[in-house]
Amino acid sequence: MLSVPFAGLPTTDIPKGISAQFGKPGTFYAKSVSLTPRAGLSHASGPSFLEIVEGCVALYRSLSDGRRQILDILGPGRILGPGIADAHACSSITITHTRLEPVTADWRNADRIAAEIRIMLQRSMDHAILLGRKTARERVATALLDLAAQFAKPSIRPTRAIGFILYLTRADLADWLGLTLETVSRCLNRFKRSGLIDFRSPELVSITDPNGLSALAAGQEHSGSNYSSPKGSRR
Repeated sequence: MLSVPFAGLPTTDIPKGISAQFGKPGTFYAKSVSLTPRAGLSHASGPSFLEIVEGCVALYRSLSDGRRQILDILGPGRILGPGIADAHACSSITITHTRLEPVTADWRNADRIAAEIRIMLQRSMDHAILLGRKTARERVATALLDLAAQFAKPSIRPTRAIGFILYLTRADLADWLGLTLETVSRCLNRFKRSGLIDFRSPELVSITDPNGLSALAAGQEHSGSNYSSPKGSRR
């Protein structure tokens, strides 16, 4: 796995002209950094921040036996850097082709960086509730709504359906939601049969009943949905 640090990058890893100044505060970079899928971002010391312009990044931690827990999924507009991701002692990896742009670590971006830290904290609390209290179907429904909010493309035609590219594999979803791969696939197929979502390929998802999926994510039954709650454990 390619490991790309936030600071002190060798010139072979990023566009020429960035690495010489990378990590110094108050510096503006005109060029972006493009990474391939499954490229690691190491949290080297330094004051630089990176904004996700395109693509998707996952924050995760791994146990000694190789099991992985994805802590958060970050889309365009989110910021990575010292005091944010590394404060959680976690690793980062790109899920798809991702373009990052440096953000100057000075007073001009102080509000943006502070806002990102607040977002990270709120999402951490939300994820703790998801893992601790939500059922499997509620977790998958919540994840789909979250991903749609981050990655859905504006439609030129008025439609109730919300379409987006699902960059995460079923295994990624399982590691994010604390479920087995089989449970994730079963929930997705059940949602499709019930008319909540549709997908003609694993990576192209359309939420066809946003209200129904939102009600399901909140643990409520929605009268307009054909979904019937499965019995069983949270897993």
